[in-house]
Amino acid sequence: MAEAERDRGRSFEQVMLLGGDEAAEAAHELHAAVREIDWQATGRRERNRVAGAHRGA
Repeated sequence: MAEAERDRGRSFEQVMLLGGDEAAEAAHELHAAVREIDWQATGRRERNRVAGAHRGA
């Protein structure tokens, strides 16, 4: 899980640096969705406020 998280983090940063505004917004939404799946898979139910903030939660 830790290695997958690092790889996702690197990919997310690359999209943020190379993509335009629409790509950055899509990356935020995808990142938040993946984090929620991770939380469910690991038994944690609490949401990350930073990820939620990007989606307007």
